[in-house]
Amino acid sequence: MRVVRFKISFIILTVLMCAASVGLPSQAKERRKVTVLFPAEEDSLLYGVNDDGTPTGMMSEYFDALEKCTGWDMEYVTGDMDELYAKFLAGEIDIMGTAAYTEELVPYVDYPLIASGANYTALAAKDDTKDIVTGDITSINNKTVAVTQRQQQSGKVDELLAFCNENGALVNIKVYDSHQEYYTAVENGEADLMMVGSMAIPSNLREILCFGEQPYYTVVSKGREEILNELNTALYTMHRMTADYGNTLYRKYFSMESMDLAFAFTEEEKKYLSEKKTLKAAVTRQFTGKEKIDGQTEYSGFMIDVAQRFGEYIGVDIEFVLVDGQAGAQKALAEGEADFAPAFLTLQGNTSPEKITLIPYTNVKKVMVANLEDETEDRILAATGAELEGINKGGIALGGYDEVLPCNSLEDCIDQVYEGKADATYMDMFSAQYYVITKGYSNLTVLLNGENCGELNIGVAKNCDAELLTIMEKVKMYTDEDEISQVILQNVINQKSQITVKDFFRQHMAAIIIVACVALCFIISCIYWVIYSRMKRRSAEAAVREREENEKRLSIALTKANAATVAKSRFLSNVSHEMRTPLNGIMGMLTLLESDEMSEQAGEHLNQAQIAAEHLMTLVSDVLDMSKIETNESRLNKEIFDIHSLLEQTQAILQMRLKEKKIRLDIKDESPVQKIWGDAPKVRQILLNIVGNSIKFLQVEGIIGIEVRRLPDRGDRKLWYEFVCWDNGPGISDEYMEHIFQPFTRAKEAEENQIRGTGLGLSIVKGLVDLFGGTIEVAGTEGVCFHIQLPFEEIPENIQPKVDKSPSLTLGKEENTAAGKHVLVAEDNELNLQIMVEFLKILEVTAESARDGEEAVKKYVEHPAGYYDAILMDIQMPKCNGYMAAELIRKSQKEDAQTIPIIATTANAFTEDIEKSKAAGMNGHLAKPLNIEMLKKVLS
Repeated sequence: MRVVRFKISFIILTVLMCAASVGLPSQAKERRKVTVLFPAEEDSLLYGVNDDGTPTGMMSEYFDALEKCTGWDMEYVTGDMDELYAKFLAGEIDIMGTAAYTEELVPYVDYPLIASGANYTALAAKDDTKDIVTGDITSINNKTVAVTQRQQQSGKVDELLAFCNENGALVNIKVYDSHQEYYTAVENGEADLMMVGSMAIPSNLREILCFGEQPYYTVVSKGREEILNELNTALYTMHRMTADYGNTLYRKYFSMESMDLAFAFTEEEKKYLSEKKTLKAAVTRQFTGKEKIDGQTEYSGFMIDVAQRFGEYIGVDIEFVLVDGQAGAQKALAEGEADFAPAFLTLQGNTSPEKITLIPYTNVKKVMVANLEDETEDRILAATGAELEGINKGGIALGGYDEVLPCNSLEDCIDQVYEGKADATYMDMFSAQYYVITKGYSNLTVLLNGENCGELNIGVAKNCDAELLTIMEKVKMYTDEDEISQVILQNVINQKSQITVKDFFRQHMAAIIIVACVALCFIISCIYWVIYSRMKRRSAEAAVREREENEKRLSIALTKANAATVAKSRFLSNVSHEMRTPLNGIMGMLTLLESDEMSEQAGEHLNQAQIAAEHLMTLVSDVLDMSKIETNESRLNKEIFDIHSLLEQTQAILQMRLKEKKIRLDIKDESPVQKIWGDAPKVRQILLNIVGNSIKFLQVEGIIGIEVRRLPDRGDRKLWYEFVCWDNGPGISDEYMEHIFQPFTRAKEAEENQIRGTGLGLSIVKGLVDLFGGTIEVAGTEGVCFHIQLPFEEIPENIQPKVDKSPSLTLGKEENTAAGKHVLVAEDNELNLQIMVEFLKILEVTAESARDGEEAVKKYVEHPAGYYDAILMDIQMPKCNGYMAAELIRKSQKEDAQTIPIIATTANAFTEDIEKSKAAGMNGHLAKPLNIEMLKKVLS
């Protein structure tokens, strides 16, 4: 049976959603006390009890989540099951879990609208009962089954007899009046099996068979309508708003993870394995390394690890047969030289081998192999003939590539990318790993595509023994796909350590030849020096040749260093960008928690979490800005602005931070009143970074100044302005002044005083000043003073100032004029969608959701004009992204197609991303993580 791993993040998400949807119980409202039936039993996975008497097990965790979602104060009533059941029927206990729907219970209980999960009737036996085989109904023939009187009255015994009769088995029934005697009947040897719910199997027994799936409920004692209504609301949150909560919790406790696969083998299969003792595995020589350890040959590689893992499952030793490729594996299996192939690769579109039976157990991912050093304008994709047949050369189907370069094989594709004749190629992860590493192509990188391109299979000969085939099929079902994937990934990471000496010489042939040539030249030079040591004259030609060689080496080293820098910057940019989406979820949830009533200590914890999240957001933004500057991707976006308005905006943004530390900001604007042409946001960012640094280091009631003046003309048709930023702080040490503009460098005082920061602020300022073509100087003996000179331009004659009719985004309180409006939210991330809907609910805005761009367009077109007042559009969505969806809406024939506001809500936060949104027909752009106040301003 496939092992299903439970992810603890799922439970955390459930608790967060419960807190957000139902709300934490307020201090003003007394929590409802609810009693819960809990028949605590030792070694029970369902209703367990710890050594200290506290409840544990699946239902304990289930009731804990239910308590958080309802706001109840639960009290467990423990004891003997028969006594507790009688009390519940008498109305002395409020809640009972894991109850099936029966006519017997209807007069005494009220059933909720949603079931808590599904249960099976199971037959369980002791682990050491060797003659009873898991899944084999013939092995229970003539065995004694322990049942309870209640099971007999409810018809469960009749279901068991009918199940056995249909499958040709006969069992003896032994009925127990006492629950305790029934529970220990198998352990005491009074019965061979016990009939029990699949969730109530004792930990010392194993499941043999199951039948009769039936939903189970958390029921309420009759007549308690308020409790029932609150239970229905909580169950909806737990089982509908989170994905399959009940079944996931069931798999956590009852995944049969501890069951040995040997229990599932029939007597014939056990006999087959005892006679074989060792199974031979055909492994591909190209993916297998070997070395001598203490005189023994040790093999390594992912095929070896997978085969050994299968051997552990089965309980036998594995002997390895090295073969050449998959053709060799087919031959070894067909001729009986090997029993199975542990990792037989089949790619999509390929036909299955004729003489081999394949048992798939995990998917194989497609990867992209790209050239980091290639900087050509046209993007070229290398592809084999099989891939060319599936490519539509209309342009869009090429995935952003301008043309396709046909190749004869995957190895040819890799060579074309390495030589720079193509930018990238696609193939399976194993082929990419093998060719890149064995060829030593250090300028190539392998990126996970995310698509499945084939499967890994267990391969056996079609004419193999029937026992071997069934054993391997059971191995496949028992195999944990995630575990096997980790084994493969770890081998891919460690593959470089398996390169042989022969491979090393082949990979570094060019370097070895150069070293040999250099060594030879050195020897000749030494001989020459000994013979002509007394000669004064030196050969000018030799000096020139030596200088050229040095320049060549320096050029190669510089090229490699530049490639490494570009790769690092791209990696930082991509990772930092992807962090915005989960950050939106974290900061959104923290914002929602602010509206809940909580203790003073909890409020302090929430405030600390918000500060940490904001600090992380600053780090992400700084890394993004720095990576843009380092890769020369940042550029100036010119617009019409004036210095006076820019200074007002800067002061407004800094107002809260200045007020917190009682710092005075003096602004002296001596520039002429005129409109100029330049990149205002980047000027504002320079001022914000410098003044922000001053605020961090200044003591309470410090002073910061900003002075602006127009400089005299320099004859270059530029308008030069000087910005002076100063403060009366402690100044900058001479030691730090030498490194002040270097990335990730921080002053010693910042570390000692635990001042938060990334060490990127001033390096970003220096990069932006250089981008303008300006200068920056700093003095810091008493206080700190920055002198920044930046060039701007006069407004071109063909550019006319536009009246901005868009909503103002300046800071400050604004009336919520969006209340009562109807908004469509297009978002594919579940958590971000929930946060957006909750924000809109706080703003009294009705929201409808669409899970991708295609659904958003469909919903807009299907409703009449004016039905939606605005559309909040995510960018990166499946099927149809936000840009395409906005264009389709604008091109539709509806009356409000050109006027309905479409606002981008995305982690794409650069200026070019805003331009893309505008080009697609969007009216605004909100960068994640979202801020409820900014959302309010845009909608208002």
